[in-house]
Amino acid sequence: MIFIRFDEAIFPAEVRREAERLTTRLVSLTTDRERRAFITRHSAFWREMVKPHLELLSHNKCWYSEAKDKVSFWHVDHFRPKGRVANEHEDPRSGYWWLAFNLSNYRLAGAVMNTPSRDEIDGPLLGKWDKFPLAKGSFIATLPTEDIRLETCLLLDPCNDLDPALITFDEAGKPVPACPAGTVDFDRVELSIDVLHLDFEPLNEVRREIWNKCDELAREAAHISAMPIEQRVYAQAKLLDLMRQIREMVLPTAELSSVAKAYLLKCKLPWLQRLASPI
Repeated sequence: MIFIRFDEAIFPAEVRREAERLTTRLVSLTTDRERRAFITRHSAFWREMVKPHLELLSHNKCWYSEAKDKVSFWHVDHFRPKGRVANEHEDPRSGYWWLAFNLSNYRLAGAVMNTPSRDEIDGPLLGKWDKFPLAKGSFIATLPTEDIRLETCLLLDPCNDLDPALITFDEAGKPVPACPAGTVDFDRVELSIDVLHLDFEPLNEVRREIWNKCDELAREAAHISAMPIEQRVYAQAKLLDLMRQIREMVLPTAELSSVAKAYLLKCKLPWLQRLASPI
C-alpha cells in the first residue's frame, strides 16, 4: 500500500461541478429504488471522468497493492460502499449512497483487490467489493447529514498518511504488520490483508522477485564498499551504478516500490537504509 496525497484540486473544474450536480440530484431523491437507479445510470462518471485522474495520482498503480498489470484492469472503488455494506459475520446494512459521486470516496483498485474471489474452491471469499468493517460499537453514518469521520474504520486507507506505514513485507513477498502484535493496528493490518486480498500469491511472487533483486544489488554494493581504497577506486563506477539501480526501485513511479523500501529498512547498513527515501 502506498500513501496517496489526495486533493480534489487535481480534478478539472468540470469534473468537480459534475460531482456536485450529481450529488445534489441524488440527495433530492426519496426512495432507495430511485437512488439505485440514478447511481447506476450515472456510473460512467467515475469510470470515464474520474478514473484517469486517479491513475495519475499513483503513476498507474493500484492504491491498495501498488501493483500494475499484476492485478488486472482498474476499478474505481468506493471506499465506503455506495450500495450495501456486507461484512463477514454481520447482517448486511445500507451503504453510503450519498457518497456515490463524492470525489474523496474514490480509490483506484486492481480487480483482484476489489472483486469477490477465492484462492481455493472452498476457501474464504476475498476482495473488498461491498465490505467496510468498523470497530465493534462504532458510530455508523446512515444519512448525508451525519459525520463519517466519527466512524472507527478498521480497513487501512491509502489516503490516510498513517495507514500505509503500518504494513510491510517479508522476504517471501508476503504482506505483514509493521506494528506490535496485540495492538489494534496489528489487527487492522491483518484484516486489511484478508479483505483486500493483498496476499494474492502471484503478487507475492513478484514481490519476492523484487526483494531478491534488491538483496542482490545491496550485497554487491556492500562488497565493493568494504574494499580497501586502492581496490575500490577501480570499482567506484560500478558502486554508483548499483546505488542508482536501488534508488530507481524506490521511486514513486516504480511498481511495488514499498517492497524495495521494506528490504532496505531491514538491512543492517545505515547507508543502504538511507536509500529507502528517494531524493
